[in-house]
Amino acid sequence: MNENPKVTQTAQVPSTPAPQSNPGVANPSAQATASTNAPRPVGENRGPRSFGGPSAGGNRDNNRNRPSGNFGNQGTRGPNDRRNARPGGAPSTPGGANNNSANGQRRNTRPGGPNNRRREEPQESEFDSQVIQVKRVSKSVSGGKIMRFSALVVIGDRKNRVGYGLAKGLDYQDAVAKATRKAKERIIKIDINDDFSLKFPINFKYKSSQIYLKPAQSGTGLIAGGFLRPMLQLAGIQNIYSKIVGSNNKVVGIRSAYELLNESYKIA
Repeated sequence: MNENPKVTQTAQVPSTPAPQSNPGVANPSAQATASTNAPRPVGENRGPRSFGGPSAGGNRDNNRNRPSGNFGNQGTRGPNDRRNARPGGAPSTPGGANNNSANGQRRNTRPGGPNNRRREEPQESEFDSQVIQVKRVSKSVSGGKIMRFSALVVIGDRKNRVGYGLAKGLDYQDAVAKATRKAKERIIKIDINDDFSLKFPINFKYKSSQIYLKPAQSGTGLIAGGFLRPMLQLAGIQNIYSKIVGSNNKVVGIRSAYELLNESYKIA
């Protein structure tokens, strides 16, 4: 048998043309160095960190996302901003303060101030008051001493009504307020003549105090002193002669003057 000889076919590989050098560049290595040192676009990754070079992942300055515009007013803040996490409040508006509602109403706008305290308007009283004496008193108890204030107050309408009050309180204002309330409960109405004086003289004694009163004509004035003057002045007496003998205690003197007017000049 005649064997056919094996025919081996060899694939023809196209030959790669030899690189042609640029006639304008004398040295190819110089061309590669020039391409490496050429300026690159902003934000381009320049490879791993090297000593004296930019950090990995791009230019250091270009990785920062800096906002543009005025830094003092960044507009509406994000939902995660702690300054907007107020109960009942809405996100702040650009350049404005946080509002409590969409209508721009601020919180704590109730009458009475920011703490919602109702301020009581002072009521006009028909009586004028004068504090005669306020002193500090103490009471001894099993645990020690209790300090309080004692106030003596006289009130009147400067026409023909007058009264007095004596009370104790924890502080000055409390004692005066209690004494004023008690004085209003003891209001008496006295008889005054046309000369704004009393109708007849009287010599009255109460405990250790003795008081003498004598009517006077119009224009004489109020001749009285000490604790007796505010009592007669608030009662509406403008012309009188008076004399006080005995104790100088103000509480006893005010009581004696009140009992004098109550027993001798009171209008039933």
